[in-house]
Amino acid sequence: MKRKRIKYLMRSRTLWIGCCIAAHMAIILWAIFAISKVWNAFYLVIHIVNIVLLIQICANDRLTSGYRAFWLSFMILIPIFSPFFYLIWGKYSLRAKGIEVIKERNGSCMEKVPLELAEAGEMRYLLEEDADTICSHTKAAYFPWGEEFLLHLLDNLQKAKRFIFLEYFIIERGEMWDCIEKVLEKKVKEGVEVRILYDSFGCTTTLPESDVHELTKKGIICKAFNPFRLTSSLSKYYMIINRRDHRKLTIIDGQVGYSGGLNLADEYINKNSPYGKWKDTGYCLEGHAVDYMTKAFLEMWNLDSTVREDTKNYLGAKGREGEGLIQPYFSSPTDGRFTAEGAYLTLIHQSKKYIHIITPYLIIDDTMISALCLAAKSGVEVVIITPGIPDKKMVYLVTKSYYPVLLEAGVRIYEYTPGFTHAKMCVSDGKIAIVGSVNLDYRSLYQHYEGGCVFYHNKIVNEVEEDLQDVIKECHMVSREEIEKERKSVCILQKVLRLIAPVM
Repeated sequence: MKRKRIKYLMRSRTLWIGCCIAAHMAIILWAIFAISKVWNAFYLVIHIVNIVLLIQICANDRLTSGYRAFWLSFMILIPIFSPFFYLIWGKYSLRAKGIEVIKERNGSCMEKVPLELAEAGEMRYLLEEDADTICSHTKAAYFPWGEEFLLHLLDNLQKAKRFIFLEYFIIERGEMWDCIEKVLEKKVKEGVEVRILYDSFGCTTTLPESDVHELTKKGIICKAFNPFRLTSSLSKYYMIINRRDHRKLTIIDGQVGYSGGLNLADEYINKNSPYGKWKDTGYCLEGHAVDYMTKAFLEMWNLDSTVREDTKNYLGAKGREGEGLIQPYFSSPTDGRFTAEGAYLTLIHQSKKYIHIITPYLIIDDTMISALCLAAKSGVEVVIITPGIPDKKMVYLVTKSYYPVLLEAGVRIYEYTPGFTHAKMCVSDGKIAIVGSVNLDYRSLYQHYEGGCVFYHNKIVNEVEEDLQDVIKECHMVSREEIEKERKSVCILQKVLRLIAPVM
């Protein structure tokens, strides 16, 4: 048993990543002590470097106020170490070698819809920012629970004839993944092309190399997104740690596409309940919009490839009868546009009657706080649903630190008493809804590759609203009085955590 544990540890990606980062930090410390012999000159150089970095941070319009506050405080409090940490954690470059976005998402295969049809500002915003098309001939289905999502997914996987593409942040061995893997193995034997794109960081402990090797032996093509690589550059660790693929996609034959908040692990279907009842949601599209999902997957697959495959071989979704307009969108941290944040802000600003939001984490910048408070003060019913049982206690403390200012402005906050809410959705005025993988936190809004879908005058809008109302029935409404009582004991800790929230 001990030998097996040792072998497992030796093969662990977490261990090697930790060892390499520790080695780099040891080298930095050794260099600092070695240079201390000429301390005065070294100290002067460090101050000059800090001044240059401070000017750069203050002048960078793409940095949020939260990022600025963190790095300015860090450089003032710990001036000697701050330049080295900034190289690892704070290099806020818009592009990096090998991590680029292909700007050819909307080919002739996509359905063209006149801009005049997109009456909502949300559709207009995404039309300008992320796509030149929106779709009407697309059938949509909504799944309020992971269990329903899995049953529907397995049924369509069984019908695959040409190819199956899967892109997930987390894949973990268990009942959910075992069911899917059996179908994939069967489909490979039938000649169906199966590809799996998994995030190397998200799957560090859940999908070991041995499992990947077994999948490959079965004929399933596997690829890790942005895998850990030994490098002499400290700044490249920033890309490894922060530029993660947080999307959740399954595409079948280019005709059916699944997405939402669900990863492929047992807690998402409530077979494993470490944090109580797990609330998550997903959706299925059939029709023209699936082409856009297919192209987004192939772009991510080819990000670090020198040869670009012809995406037209996988496109050609047939139109289906549907309601209203549907627009899948995909945000990237490398294009500097922050589409995921813009989608939420646009929806908040255009709401007239209500906006209801559910999110697992609430770690937001001043811009988002101001938008939510302004909407509430303007008479819009702003509701935010957060977990009652957190999966990350420190993150939960940060989430609760935003409650006082939001409650004071009139925002209503509900905590899901039975367990953890992993759903990421919002709905406004009974007309428009967003369902996707985007958390309301710094990482999803600014750091990760994310995906979502806007539904306009579609039946899913009402289904999402009905689902949220059902969730609220199981929630505890947070009051200002109870938050003030709690804050006295954790106020200082919350303030410290708020400061470092941008890099959590």
